Amino acid sequence: CSTWDYPDTNGFEVLKQIRLFSDVPVVILTVRGSEADIVKGLQYGADDYIVKPFRQMEMLARIQSVIRRQHPVEEKPIKVGSIHLEPNFRCCYCGDKKIPLTRTECLILSHMLQNAGHVVSHSSLAEVIWGDDYAGASHNIRVYIQRLREKLEDNPEEPELIKTKVGLGYILARP
Repeated sequence: CSTWDYPDTNGFEVLKQIRLFSDVPVVILTVRGSEADIVKGLQYGADDYIVKPFRQMEMLARIQSVIRRQHPVEEKPIKVGSIHLEPNFRCCYCGDKKIPLTRTECLILSHMLQNAGHVVSHSSLAEVIWGDDYAGASHNIRVYIQRLREKLEDNPEEPELIKTKVGLGYILARP
């Protein structure tokens, strides 16, 4: 966890550089709370994004959640249709194409594959990712779903695989 507001450099650039060589957990702590900044931080690979001022117990719980996810239990591969997920290697195969995934993307895809054909709610995804639902989780989940669509879908703007069920969540169509 690091304060994100650097006087001489752009924190997003620092995060990009970290992600070039490391998968260390990163929690952004900043006063920059615009939706664009939050989305950018998560897209660049942050594991969580906390805007100041924040509640101390919430921050502690979020950091503990990130640490807990850093030491996952060994998971078995999951195959549904043409998608084969290798959670321990954080990648999936869609047909012959190997697709690298972030830790969070892998958790989401694993949960969706285990529930293929059924609606997966925002709160169940938040529980899988962060250990609990919280205000703002739905927005962050939308960002991760969009990133997964960009990696898995032929046309992310008109998804065939991960479909939105307005007011309910998402459904993974059987691939």
